[in-house]
Amino acid sequence: MAEAQAAEPPSEYCCPISEEVMQEPVLLVETGQTFERQSIENWFRCGRNTCPMTGKVLVSTQLVPNYVVKSLIRSWAEKHGLPMADSPAAGIPAGQAWDAAAAAVAANGNVAYPDLNADASSVQDRLGQVRQILDRLRSPSMAVAAFRQANSYPLWQLKELAGDGSCRDAISQGGGIALLLSVLGDARLPECQASASAILGRVCAGDPAAAAALVQAGGTEGLVRLLSSPDEMCRRSAAYTLCFLGRAGGGVRDDIYTLLCQQSISLANVANPIVPLCSMLVSESDPECVAAICLLHMLSDRLPASIAGTLICTNTGVLPSIARQLGNSDDVGRAAASGLLRNLAAAAPNRPELVTEVVHVLSVGSDTAREAGAALLWGLAAPAPGITDSQLMLLCAQNEGFLPALVTAMATGGAAVRLVAAGLLQHMTFEDNRPRNRVVSGPNQDDVRLKAVSQEGLLPSLAAMLQSEDQQQSAAAGHAVANLAAYRSGICSVCQAKSKYIGGFALPTFTPCTHSPPLRLTSHPEITAQLLQMLEASTPGTISIAVAALSNILAADEARDRLREELRQTIPHVVWRLQQLFSLASLSGRTKEGARTIMQRLDLKDRAGSVQYSFITLLLPPPPQPRVLPTPY
Repeated sequence: MAEAQAAEPPSEYCCPISEEVMQEPVLLVETGQTFERQSIENWFRCGRNTCPMTGKVLVSTQLVPNYVVKSLIRSWAEKHGLPMADSPAAGIPAGQAWDAAAAAVAANGNVAYPDLNADASSVQDRLGQVRQILDRLRSPSMAVAAFRQANSYPLWQLKELAGDGSCRDAISQGGGIALLLSVLGDARLPECQASASAILGRVCAGDPAAAAALVQAGGTEGLVRLLSSPDEMCRRSAAYTLCFLGRAGGGVRDDIYTLLCQQSISLANVANPIVPLCSMLVSESDPECVAAICLLHMLSDRLPASIAGTLICTNTGVLPSIARQLGNSDDVGRAAASGLLRNLAAAAPNRPELVTEVVHVLSVGSDTAREAGAALLWGLAAPAPGITDSQLMLLCAQNEGFLPALVTAMATGGAAVRLVAAGLLQHMTFEDNRPRNRVVSGPNQDDVRLKAVSQEGLLPSLAAMLQSEDQQQSAAAGHAVANLAAYRSGICSVCQAKSKYIGGFALPTFTPCTHSPPLRLTSHPEITAQLLQMLEASTPGTISIAVAALSNILAADEARDRLREELRQTIPHVVWRLQQLFSLASLSGRTKEGARTIMQRLDLKDRAGSVQYSFITLLLPPPPQPRVLPTPY
């Protein structure tokens, strides 16, 4: 009790009229001053039309509950053991936005306002509210600091109203862009700046005329400056608004790109739009990081190769943060991160670190992240139908964690993860033998095959996928098996190291190499059994996969002998089925040639070297990359 008596309330908790601690603080909207409700209402009942603090003659005596101050007073009173009367704002008329204004101090210090979605006001009511707020922003009272600071709720309300098309038109046609830009330039009002930026984004995103008016008024420069604001909400809001403006066209994207490059030159003496966004990209706040990613994704989308090559992010530390967003639970953040990484891969200096970070995601990420990461690498390795990116594949093959991460994803991931992981594996082992003018040679596919089949858990995972009722799963696994079996070297480096050399040549070894992919594949009877079952299918695609895989497996003498032994009783039926395939017009000539090779290799009279052999590797296209864009509404 002694503590309660000794407690001296802060002056801002006391009503300027009664000089007592406020029980129900209210905000005088026109001047932004806070008073005890009963005191200020008595003031007005006496016929006064001025603000007790500023002496300003009032146009409106409108009062709004100040829940922020009330919450602070309540916390102070509880700390000092002082009683506080409960005075809930009951009976607030629905649809009256000013009287419904409520603000609470959340744990992070941000102000939370009531949801206006439940407001049943008519279109005319909403348009009236828009006009009222715009009139407030153009009021001469905006010159008064206290009045300006009282605009956070009206601007928040205007942002909510801007979700409606008619309200956006009213804002644009009512001179709202110029008014909002004036708020945007006042660094003393960060909360107001965030709302003003979001309103501009909503108004201009679908209205080229409004976007042009914003650019002509210098709004782009103001928004770019806001990216350096100390307030996170301002930075996020500005990034999204710039993103919406850039996608609206009309050369705005080029203006944003140029402004960021100018900032970069002043910061690091290099023209790189990534530099001014680094602090946002490496932020521990996922929403802020995603906002910057969306902006940079917009800027980097469909850039000419000469410009895309300047987006260098090495030594900036941003790639780990961008790759982390591949696991974002929000579709927009995940798609933006994937799209941005794809665009950044156009610059060769970014590729080594980019591959390293995505492989890390494959190793330790969630199923969502692993699916996105594998799909991204698969898409980068296949930039166009039938085309492979040799350098990207080489970087993957040289990364020691790549194959273990891929196999772990196939063994432990969900259906979607297994699908893209198997697809990426089949692409890594595909041989594109067409002549191309390549600057960089791809990886040695035989080395990739050997390392892949030596990974514990790979072959059981492929066997399970082959048996899946999901045709996409089965096809991806079949492609991977076929390409793994296309092993040309005959003897692996491990066995070769154990051989004796004479004149630089290894002596023939009579011990079969147990490491070769074909032999390892036949050591899992469920794989070959499923391939034989796929031969009985009616769909040409499934038959072609089975023929390619079996044809490649039988190329190795040891694998052929093992398979002959397993099929001793069923070889006649297999040969009969292969003969049937020759009459199917839907099968390609390459598949029919593969079927003929299988028949010859299963023939007990066949000997090593009696068949002119041609391996068949298959190429499954990657899934289309998701294109989910942020929306301002």
